[in-house]
Amino acid sequence: MNEALARSDVARFSMHVFGVGYDSIQGEIYPAQQYRAFQIPKKTGGLRQIYSPRLTLKNIQRQLLKYLLNVGPEPKNSAHGFRLNRSIVSNAKAHCQQRAGFILNLDLEDFFPSITFYRVRGLFSSPIFGFSHQVASLAAHICTFRNTLPQGAPTSPYISNIIARSLDRDLIDLARRHRATYTRYVDDITFSFSVRTSAAIPENICSFDSGSLTLGAELQETIRKNGFEINPEKTRMSTRHRRMEVTGLKVNRFPNVRRKFLDEIRGALNACEKHGYSNANSLWKSSFENKNGISQALNYRSLRNPNYIPELANYLRGKILFVKMVRGDEDVLYNRFADRFNAATDGITKALKAYPIVRTETELRKACFVVVWEGDYVSPSTGVVSHVGGQGTGFIYNNNRLITCDHVFYDLVEDIAIHINSSDIDKLKCFAVDHANARHDLTLLNYDQHRDLALLAFDAPPLSTRHLTAAHSQAKSGDRGLLIGYPDYSPGRSANIVPTYVNNTYPRQGLSRFEIASTIRAGYSGGPYVDESFGVVGVALRGASQDRGTDECLSVEELDKWLNEINSNP
Repeated sequence: MNEALARSDVARFSMHVFGVGYDSIQGEIYPAQQYRAFQIPKKTGGLRQIYSPRLTLKNIQRQLLKYLLNVGPEPKNSAHGFRLNRSIVSNAKAHCQQRAGFILNLDLEDFFPSITFYRVRGLFSSPIFGFSHQVASLAAHICTFRNTLPQGAPTSPYISNIIARSLDRDLIDLARRHRATYTRYVDDITFSFSVRTSAAIPENICSFDSGSLTLGAELQETIRKNGFEINPEKTRMSTRHRRMEVTGLKVNRFPNVRRKFLDEIRGALNACEKHGYSNANSLWKSSFENKNGISQALNYRSLRNPNYIPELANYLRGKILFVKMVRGDEDVLYNRFADRFNAATDGITKALKAYPIVRTETELRKACFVVVWEGDYVSPSTGVVSHVGGQGTGFIYNNNRLITCDHVFYDLVEDIAIHINSSDIDKLKCFAVDHANARHDLTLLNYDQHRDLALLAFDAPPLSTRHLTAAHSQAKSGDRGLLIGYPDYSPGRSANIVPTYVNNTYPRQGLSRFEIASTIRAGYSGGPYVDESFGVVGVALRGASQDRGTDECLSVEELDKWLNEINSNP
């Protein structure tokens, strides 16, 4: 069917979008729509009213949503709510890119109720969708309830984001003009400012003097002219000297969970480990009955059934999975929680997935190897045979691949640098030696002379070895960590682990690097420098005692960029 005709006539629109006649659609939306009302708890306290459409109407809304997504625009990039691959985590992360000194949070009052039938119809009849008045009215009736956009209908999230596109556009422009960062998560608006003093905060957005916050006239007018109002009770400023949060997450160098939230998980796990799960679960349930009241369960099921008390395992599972969502599935803290949860609830509930990442110093040693290569170099000009080889440290990084330095694979013959990939090398051997002195043959997959990195694969992967992953945040002067390597290696000797810290960070030859306070001795080349959670911060290159003047590491982001380049060009 012609798209223009479908958008201009309700009968054609009904057949085109829903596959049924207009009379069938009318019967579901006029004169009264079918919704079921209930309440869910807000994280900040209180209850949120939800209107859920009955199944037939919900299916109609889903069909309409599919059509709107196909013909309509994307929300602005600043919008993080109700979007694929966007979340409270991506919203918070946007304010970690540049170290924020001040963060302004404000809420839009009655966000969904303020989007009326007339605003929705106006959206559909605008050039964005180009519906005729009759078709726009039909679509708006399908999407609204009691003259407003209901929170709970499948169409509401997308429509709210498109209604707010003009608001997002104007606030993006306001932020750019003042070198601020702007995001919106549903009704939660955030601006962050990379300034050192409150006097440098742009007055058009807000001012902050002696703890007193005043919103700028341009900010208020921009929100008002786009059809929204600010909730004055939820406007707040946070600084580096106070807890900085965005959509409920701590914001510093990366999004994180509140300490109180983590302490609640630890407390519940400690109770399970000390008293056994059954006793801990009984204590948990009695706390609802005797202290807080069953209604304090604060979830949807408890609101529908006041006698319902959640199982401790379900409570813990939800909280630990939230940590996973925020910090990542290969985060050390999440995996430690998952291990403890699985041990405490073994045979009681489904296990959480734990990932084979390094969690302890013992596992750290097992993830690091001595990398050795050797062979006979036959001079193409003289035929003279010279033994060549080298040694360094390597570590397992994601997918059981071994990382080390490229310069480990060079040797000198009469002042000529010979690389391991030279066709003039006979009897070539390349292998790794693990913590138990077992030998594992290696294949060199790729190398980069500029970055001084090499990627190898185990011909037969080591059994039960955990791998390392990237740290949450980049190196910063003063950060403490561990340098791991095999200096002056001899068979049976375990890896050295040296506590140290970052002295300085800097770019050199277009690459991000940093200097550590400890000497990178011969043999450490290719070893990881990790933070206190065993996340890789960088790769040890050369030490001041060798041919460079600094004990230098290549930042892990350069390693990840290189691996991404390899993966995109196999």
